[in-house]
Amino acid sequence: MAEWKRFESYKTEDLIRLFQNRKTSEPDRDDAFCALVLRFREDVLKKTEIIASGFKHSATVAEIVTDNTFEAYFKKGQFKFDKAAKASIDDSFKIYLYGIARNELVNYHRKQKRIKEGKFSDGKEQIITDLPQISMATLDNEGRVKFEVIQSLPYSHRVIYLTYSAYEKLGCNLPKKLQQDLREHLGGIKQVTVRTYKKEACDRIDEALKILALTSNGKS
Repeated sequence: MAEWKRFESYKTEDLIRLFQNRKTSEPDRDDAFCALVLRFREDVLKKTEIIASGFKHSATVAEIVTDNTFEAYFKKGQFKFDKAAKASIDDSFKIYLYGIARNELVNYHRKQKRIKEGKFSDGKEQIITDLPQISMATLDNEGRVKFEVIQSLPYSHRVIYLTYSAYEKLGCNLPKKLQQDLREHLGGIKQVTVRTYKKEACDRIDEALKILALTSNGKS
């Protein structure tokens, strides 16, 4: 028999107190939480489906948001008994969970919007130190010139240019952690120095491409 079933017949109030009491043993907290999830998940899911439809999200999104709701409660939720409505604890706890669900749905909606706009960071961005291995024969004249200029840049300039080119999106700076990692990787330089090196790298590339364009026009 699943361990949580020993709490199946407990009142909701007792389950909440068990879970929210940090002195409760970890196995008992986990089982009390599991019992709460199984007792209220269907109610939260139905409510979330209604809210999600208002954002034109699918039932699948409602499932994700419902899981996020209980995860949020597990991490930091604190149901306040003294602030509960005059209704039963069960109804008050549902209302409490619905509030978390609304917040989680808004967070999900904003995250998806930022992903579409290229403004979302998942924290997995890494410093890029070298150009990819590619055959020069696959590049046009402009591509070859740009490749050669980037390859000839000082290490710090090249790393900054490649990293920013990979992750910087229109209207969105590099994630703060990546900026910090980049500065530390280059010996603890200041952000103003990073911006200077980035501009110098871009200027060298632009200058080389302008020379290429003038040369090409002169031959035509």
